Amino acid sequence: MNCSRSDLYDGFRWAVPTAFRNSLATCSFNEGAMLYDTPKAYSDEVWAIKNNLINYSIQVLKPANTGTELQNPDSESIFLSNWTKNITVCLYTHPITPTSERKQLQITNGQLFSLLWKGEKSVLDSSTLSIKPPKMTIKLVSDLTEREENSRVQKTIALEEVMRRVLIAGDDSQQQNPNVFIMPFDPVFDILIQKSSKLNIELANKFVFQVFDINVSEVELVRNTHFPTALLRCFIIDSDSSYEVQKVLQDILQSSKSASISSTNLARHGKFIPFAL
Repeated sequence: MNCSRSDLYDGFRWAVPTAFRNSLATCSFNEGAMLYDTPKAYSDEVWAIKNNLINYSIQVLKPANTGTELQNPDSESIFLSNWTKNITVCLYTHPITPTSERKQLQITNGQLFSLLWKGEKSVLDSSTLSIKPPKMTIKLVSDLTEREENSRVQKTIALEEVMRRVLIAGDDSQQQNPNVFIMPFDPVFDILIQKSSKLNIELANKFVFQVFDINVSEVELVRNTHFPTALLRCFIIDSDSSYEVQKVLQDILQSSKSASISSTNLARHGKFIPFAL
């Protein structure tokens, strides 16, 4: 299997191909899944060469039992339900030879996810309870903006950090009246992909706008806590009527299939910063 760098997810220390999107979204790895600690494993080189470029690989020998189905599951409940389920894997030390080390281990889906994410083999020896799952991407903006007293100052600093990046991008785009909408985005989760796509299509009918992403690794407060592929997707919308922009955004998001009946508040979807506060 050959992959270009664009076919691998950012945010993971191990090389995780985009073909594993559903496995990441559900924290559920299929039998036979094979993953490597370096993108070099997916290069065009012959195996004899790649075998010497890889340090470790891991293969799922026995996946988790599906168990009882959840009532009205959402992406977070499915992910967390699978996090603690047991799987059997084999950890290979490279280059693989008849005498090289291979360990069969009983771990959890969460431990495998953490290995791919953090790159630390020690997570395979940790107790399940000591490994925290990442916070879900859909909560990213609210985690930056909701005002809990014990973290109010931290969150204000983090949001200001994001806004500096947004305003610089707005200046570069030479927009006269930049209104900003910041939403969580993640190439792993359908609900966020669909929401972003709908915004791109509908906004293009009414405004001139620019879109750019900020990686969670670039924001101190949420670094290493949220889903590794999480992004802050920023829409910079040129309009002298912030009210009109806000109304259009709310109409688009309320009519989105990903919006629930209770999602009547724009703040449920992201952070809106009108022009000329």
